[in-house]
Amino acid sequence: TYARRFGHDGRGLVWCSVHVRAVQIEMASPSVQIPVIELAKWLNRSSDDAPEVQELAQQVARCFEETGVLIVRDPRVSEADNNTFVDLMEKYYNQPDEVKLKDARPELHYQVGATPENTEVPRCRFDPRCEGIYDAQTPENKAHKIMGADPKWRFFWRIGERPVHTEFAELNAPSVIPEAFAEEWPVTMNMWGSKMLNALEEIARLAALGLGLPRDQFSNMMKHGPHLLGPTGSNLNKYNSVDTVFAGFHTDLNFMTIHG
Repeated sequence: TYARRFGHDGRGLVWCSVHVRAVQIEMASPSVQIPVIELAKWLNRSSDDAPEVQELAQQVARCFEETGVLIVRDPRVSEADNNTFVDLMEKYYNQPDEVKLKDARPELHYQVGATPENTEVPRCRFDPRCEGIYDAQTPENKAHKIMGADPKWRFFWRIGERPVHTEFAELNAPSVIPEAFAEEWPVTMNMWGSKMLNALEEIARLAALGLGLPRDQFSNMMKHGPHLLGPTGSNLNKYNSVDTVFAGFHTDLNFMTIHG
């Protein structure tokens, strides 16, 4: 049995950088309310200058400035899309480890294909600056201290157009297609990854408007970027003790991270 880290509310994809469907994050008193951004208002806009669009853009910008977290509902994404993706990942991670290891590319620093469990180590494990972050967390929100590598598998799949020329071969290496899923893998991964990237591009445009910048200031910088779809799987038959941490406390290097 592998844990699934995905969710859907039946009316459009909902995600945030903490947990799917979360609408409130308990922090220091009082609690912080995380608004749901209805992307339909933006997609169906009559003008970028419409009052409701400007209000939405400012709301997105405030989310990034104040909490770094926002929740989005995208009407272009169906529950069937989510189920197709999750079903494929469950089948993949339920394969024997020796089969999945064929998809690992350690020579490329695992930047494509499978990353075995107990390989990724959160950088806070070695970054002394994280001690201050731990100390500042309230007891009810305090993260577990990182003791070692994460006991989870991951698969990296490239999304979006690749640059014609690059100085970073590891970040633009050819995709790995698991042998047992040769036909459905590219179709499903590209389908789900493209929907998530499309949503991020619209959020980037809203954030730019909300910050008083040209609409495409951020989205243009995202073109030909090394975007990754990186679903994880955790073996609950093996790792099922209380307080097991599958993804240690960390911050991402990305411009934006999306869960869905």
